[in-house]
Amino acid sequence: MTLSSDFHGKALDPIRLDRDRFVALAFSAAEILFELASDGCIAYAAGATESLLKRPLHKIIGVSIFELTVPSERAVLRELMANARRGRRIDSAPLLFATTEGGSACFSVSGYQLPDLNGHYFFSLRRHTGKTLPRRPADIARDEVSGLPCDRDFVDMVAHHLTETSHKDDTQLTLITLPGFECLQKRLVETAEHHLFAVLGEHLRQASLGGDAAARLSTGRFSVLHDRELDLSRLEEDIANLTREVDPLKRGLDIETSTITLENDATDAAQAAQAISYAISHCGASKRSLEKFRASISLLAQEAIEAANNMQKIVAEADFDIVFQPIVNARTSVVHHYEALARFSDSYGFGSAYEHIAFAEATGVITDFDLAMARKAVDWLRQKTTMNSNVSIAVNLSGQSINSTPYLASIDRLLSENPWLRGRLLFEITESSRITELVSANNFIQRLRQQGIKVCLDDFGAGAANFQYLATLEVDIVKIDGLAIHNAQKAHKGKAFLKALVGLCHEIGVITVAEMIESDALLSFVRECGVHLVQGYLFGQPSPDIAAFKRKSPLLKARA
Repeated sequence: MTLSSDFHGKALDPIRLDRDRFVALAFSAAEILFELASDGCIAYAAGATESLLKRPLHKIIGVSIFELTVPSERAVLRELMANARRGRRIDSAPLLFATTEGGSACFSVSGYQLPDLNGHYFFSLRRHTGKTLPRRPADIARDEVSGLPCDRDFVDMVAHHLTETSHKDDTQLTLITLPGFECLQKRLVETAEHHLFAVLGEHLRQASLGGDAAARLSTGRFSVLHDRELDLSRLEEDIANLTREVDPLKRGLDIETSTITLENDATDAAQAAQAISYAISHCGASKRSLEKFRASISLLAQEAIEAANNMQKIVAEADFDIVFQPIVNARTSVVHHYEALARFSDSYGFGSAYEHIAFAEATGVITDFDLAMARKAVDWLRQKTTMNSNVSIAVNLSGQSINSTPYLASIDRLLSENPWLRGRLLFEITESSRITELVSANNFIQRLRQQGIKVCLDDFGAGAANFQYLATLEVDIVKIDGLAIHNAQKAHKGKAFLKALVGLCHEIGVITVAEMIESDALLSFVRECGVHLVQGYLFGQPSPDIAAFKRKSPLLKARA
């Protein structure tokens, strides 16, 4: 066997020499090298672990790499390793590692897995000094499945980037829409749906600045903040392929995107946040709506100011109509009450009621709108007192509004001036994740209930936070999220979980409502689960005329 030698003439083992050359080459682009066993335990380490991670090399061997990362990053790391197992190279993914001093350090992680070497992973780490966003606290509101920040925190992140960093000219915001996403969800079993969201979330995180600048805005709507170098067509292709992989019919979805340039002329954080909120709230599920936002942030800011003025005018003049949708007894089909919903004129430039409400929430106008909606519902009841003495109406109360002292005072005054509303008016709390003071919110809820006003908690799902709200907020009714109902019908154990949830509510004296009931099969399913009330197109679409429901739907029965 031929041996190499160093410049002193000492013979060198060629295998060892090749390894050392490989390590030296790797260190030309990295500061720490890890070889991981298939379970994530560190089999080999080299580099400045002591100075950068405050951990000497000999104390790292045999330790799981998950123990070295901060807890909030472990889900990201798992998905990176899963991508490596699929044959994809990890390319400069930002990841936070914990130090023994209680701090953390951000590294760019690159690497791959070699199946021929017992499935080991090879990672290189270098300190992350590129364009990045400040890391957000671990307890920010996140989508439970994808792990992505929710819309409000994402808007704050983007606004901060626009006003506090020096890389604005290289930064873009891409809005991503997946038309037909709800139909795909209905075709998926629960495990496939969770896989879809988890992997999609990781794709967007890897594409984003700082590894956490992406968001799930709503069903089928996402956004990512990135630099100009992002290969957007590759990202679209990856997402489309992912939807085809999980789709039982292998159809998948088309991906529609629109990119906004974030340049230096957004003057302040408030203006920037308003512009981004405007873009996000207007990003509907159509190509046409996305095309509006191939523009700069300054143009969006101007449109946002105009939109905010329009929204304030709508609220001040109560320039909207109300329509009603029945909520009925699941077994007798007798109407229990009606939910009041807002409808707006097209002249204000918003495409749908959803866009109006989303923009009102994003810009802080929702509190004034909630009050205007409550007053309009009371006026409707006052005019119909003789004709519809048995009609009860539920109006929405945003989680933002329940934090507002002026709003609460106005509602107290409205109820004290109209004692006849007892038993006629209900409040439905939406966006409960926005409630910051649960105890004070519950105090207000109890004041409402003492005046004969029932309170409903909307959009109740399976997450742990929902049960915290249910434990703290003493309400009369819980409305179970429609997608949670559909998922329960598809999942193997879904019926058992839904029955357990309904049983828990029954034990504590809370009535349950199942929404989005659109078929006889779904109605039978929720009946079997013990749900008390139902709402959905099976019993009628929203209408300004409640008498129309009785004429059009043979299922409905009037309350005596």
